[in-house]
Order: sequence, then C-alpha cells, then structure tokens
Amino acid sequence: MALDVEQQLMDGHEQRLAAAAQKLAARDRLDFKAVAGTAEGRRFLARLLLVCETGLAAFSPDALEMARRCGKHEVGRFVDGLFGDCNHLKVQMLSEAAADAEILEWEIENGRND
Repeated sequence: MALDVEQQLMDGHEQRLAAAAQKLAARDRLDFKAVAGTAEGRRFLARLLLVCETGLAAFSPDALEMARRCGKHEVGRFVDGLFGDCNHLKVQMLSEAAADAEILEWEIENGRND
C-alpha cells in the first residue's frame, strides 16, 4: 500500500516535470522565433552557424582539436535544429547572408570597405 502511494507521488512528480519541460520548450521556440524574426537576429545566427563550421569535417589528428571541432559542430546542429517549423526564416537568413557577402565582396574589390 505504501509503495502504491510512493509510486503515485513519483508519477505525479514526473508529470509535473514533463509539463514544465514542455512549457520551457514552447518558450524556447517562441524566443528563437523572436530572434530569427529580426534582421539583426538572423545576421547573428548566420554568423554563429558560419563559426560552427558544420560543413567541414571534424576529424583532426590532434585529439583536442577534433574535440573542439566536434563541440562547434554540436552547437551548430543545435542552432540549426531550432529552426524546426520556421524553415522560412532559415531560407531568409541564408539569402540575406549571401546578399551581404556579395556586397562585401564588391566593396572589397572596389576599395570601398569603410
């Protein structure tokens, strides 16, 4: 009998934890959409993903360097996963970043990078 009560208490605690985790996840999604919904936020996210170098191999003969690269990749995959159901913001971010890169390249070629 005491075991049943204890199990019910544990089940209730687990349910409260699961509900709290769902609330936090929903808030995180809203926060991410707010950040990715601004030009400044998209520029930051594009730069962060660039620094994470997820398109490059993580292998290195140096174990510490490889661990560093794997860590960067993990952050990049986490950020990329945050786009989830708002892929249109990712497409917008990438097209804005490409346009910025073209402008910067033109300015450098023409000596105009004030």
